[in-house]
Amino acid sequence: ERILQLWQHQGQVFDPVFVEVLQLLTQQRNKIYQDLALWQQWWEREKADFEKAVLFCVEGNLHYSAQRFQQALDCYERALRLDAHLRPALLNRVFCFAQLKDDPGHQKAVEDLLSRNSLFPSNKIAAAHSYLLINQKEEAHILFQELAQEVEGWEKKAEYYQSVFCLEHGLLD
Repeated sequence: ERILQLWQHQGQVFDPVFVEVLQLLTQQRNKIYQDLALWQQWWEREKADFEKAVLFCVEGNLHYSAQRFQQALDCYERALRLDAHLRPALLNRVFCFAQLKDDPGHQKAVEDLLSRNSLFPSNKIAAAHSYLLINQKEEAHILFQELAQEVEGWEKKAEYYQSVFCLEHGLLD
C-alpha cells in the first residue's frame, strides 16, 4: 500500500521502477498492470485476501514453534489457497511435512518449492534443511552442493548453514 502511495506522489518519472517493484512483490508479471490506477484497482481487490493469507502464515508459525505441526500445515495451506505465491508459507510447508513424517507430502512440497525459481536460493536451502530433518542427508548434501556451484560464495556458506541448522535441531552425530 505504501508503494502505491509513494508512486502517486512521485508522478510519472519513476513509473517503470514502481511497476517493476510491484511486479516483483506480487508475482504479477502482466502487461495489464502498467499504470498506477490499474495497480490501485488490483490492490483494492486483493488486499483483504493478502492480509488474511499473511495472518494464516503467522498463525502457522505460532503452531510450528509450539510443535503443533499439523495445525501449522493447515494454516500454511489456507494461506496458499489465498495467495499461491506467499513465500513464507511455501518455505515453511516443507518443514511441516518433514516433522509429520509424511514422505509423499514432503516430496511433493519439495518438488513444488524447487520448481519456483523466483524463490532461489531460499527454496533450495529450505528443501535441503527439510531433508536433514527426515535424515535424508544425501539429498540435503546434493542440494547444498548445487548451491555451492550455482551461487558465488556458497562453497563456504553451505557447510556453515548445514552445521548451524543441525546444531539448532539436535541433528549432530
